[in-house]
Amino acid sequence: MIDLLLLSAAGFVVGVLVALSGIGGASLTTPLLILLGMEPRIAVGSDLLFNTVNKSLGSALYLKRGDVDLKILKNLLIGSLAGLAVSSALIEYFRRVSLLNEITAAAVGVVLIGVSLLHIYRFVRGESGGTKGSRGGLLGISFLVGSAVELTSVGAGSMLMPYLMRIMDSPKKMVGTDLAFGFTISLLGCLFHMSIGGVNPVVAGALLVGSIPGTFVGVRLNNRISRRPLRFLLSVMILIAGVSVLMKSGS
Repeated sequence: MIDLLLLSAAGFVVGVLVALSGIGGASLTTPLLILLGMEPRIAVGSDLLFNTVNKSLGSALYLKRGDVDLKILKNLLIGSLAGLAVSSALIEYFRRVSLLNEITAAAVGVVLIGVSLLHIYRFVRGESGGTKGSRGGLLGISFLVGSAVELTSVGAGSMLMPYLMRIMDSPKKMVGTDLAFGFTISLLGCLFHMSIGGVNPVVAGALLVGSIPGTFVGVRLNNRISRRPLRFLLSVMILIAGVSVLMKSGS
């Protein structure tokens, strides 16, 4: 009971952060579940279920307000399908050779470290928007994100947001487009993990109990919070989480 209450509290915090920034969801909940002792493959699948429902709320609210770029979203979804297919094949292979938990934990750690360093670099270098993005760039980044999300549940916000920062001027549309994309690929990834028995609905439900009110709070606060220092703080937290999971995978 105590663990479920803690997970609900964590879900509230994650709901607020995702709605405010578009990053931080799976980057925080997946390592938390692994470090609490859950099998990495179950942690990933359960987090995908959590993200599917959690991001559906945020993306629906942004879509209702017209803060989703549908053209960019379409290209992102096209590229991600190939990435999802590649990772699905890899998961099936590692499952057959009984290495899925080890590979998943290592992949989660590496991806978390990578995305955190990317965000810290962008913080130091400075963020700029308005650069025209090519269709090839959108397809390429979405392929990488789709691959990472299927294997680790991480990437829909953490990997995509730095790219969206370069090509979009509106912070609201950045977050809205990212959430709509994240909802769709999380749903597809969740369905695959369900098919191989890799989802714990009780854990996902506990996270959701807290994240639902957290999402509404985050959307309400969107215009009142400075995003840049928030993203830096999240990047440091993600780096620490990534190193911890990587160390645990090698122990």
